[in-house]
Amino acid sequence: PLTYAPPRRGEEREFTSVRRYIENGKNNSLVLLLHPFRLIPPPPRPQDDKRLESKPTPSAEEELQHSFFFTTLKTAEVVYLEIRQNEFWGAQRLRQILFPLSLLILTATVFIFRHLILRNGEYKRRIEEQKSLVVLGTAASTLAHEIKNPLLSIRLQTSILERFCPPESRRELDIINAEVDRLSALSYRVNEYLRDPRGNACLVDLGEVFKTLSLRLLGRDVTLLRTPGPLIARIDPERLISVGENILRNALESGGDPEEIRVELGLEEGLIRIDILDRGPGIPEGDKNRVFDPFFTTKSRGTGIGLAVAKRFVEAAGGSIRIGDREGGGCAVTVCLSAQGGMGEGKS
Repeated sequence: PLTYAPPRRGEEREFTSVRRYIENGKNNSLVLLLHPFRLIPPPPRPQDDKRLESKPTPSAEEELQHSFFFTTLKTAEVVYLEIRQNEFWGAQRLRQILFPLSLLILTATVFIFRHLILRNGEYKRRIEEQKSLVVLGTAASTLAHEIKNPLLSIRLQTSILERFCPPESRRELDIINAEVDRLSALSYRVNEYLRDPRGNACLVDLGEVFKTLSLRLLGRDVTLLRTPGPLIARIDPERLISVGENILRNALESGGDPEEIRVELGLEEGLIRIDILDRGPGIPEGDKNRVFDPFFTTKSRGTGIGLAVAKRFVEAAGGSIRIGDREGGGCAVTVCLSAQGGMGEGKS
């Protein structure tokens, strides 16, 4: 049989075609060479004796080329392996890179789909809320319009009765008038909630507005300016007055000491912050996320529309409103609006 020692550099050329032939897989079998060894032909088979005897003795190169065809997994007894470390470790490094990368891509895909699913659920929830608000707004607007005229008639009739009723009946008439006023206020607030929240925005001095409101509702100035100078924001003046009235009325109706009500204003990072503080019992933790919902109230005689109106007007002006606890007890409502330049121009 034909055997070879490890080849020299010059001898490697004669095995280039054999190696290429094996790599191409033309013999339909798995044959791997163990470098630098060369192929060893298999032992002759009995059925090949006559064929071999009739042929001339081949040269070493021809023997190698022909012996290659018999060196397969099906017929060979000896198979040598050629281990190419560069290709092997290159493939290993590629796997080490691609496997973590594929895991990272898979994880990112899972998180993206999860985010999309959650956001889709949030969109659906908001759409359902908007539909409910549309239905509620339509019903409330119709109700407010329908009860307005009967309330005016009741008010007119009680004013006529006051002329003819004896003084001892005045108490009952006063109760009727008070209830008529309460329903009229509710009708007004519902209409206020449903109207355009943006209004006609202009530059407004917030300190002056809340000073006027505190004098009118509390009989004294309870504002405290933490930042000197005017605090100017762009908002519709009527909407701002409505926001201040609703929050201050809630503070008055909270049951705390009216003397403890404070309105603090200051400038923080380009925002005007307004804190309305009272000493009432505060808002339960479970209700803080619901206090801005229309018609939600924790008071026995409240309408539940005041804070919803305030939130709607503040957000329409590009601001934010939140509710929390006051240090030492009580409630703190915080309104933030964007501060505007040109403090002295366009002041309302």
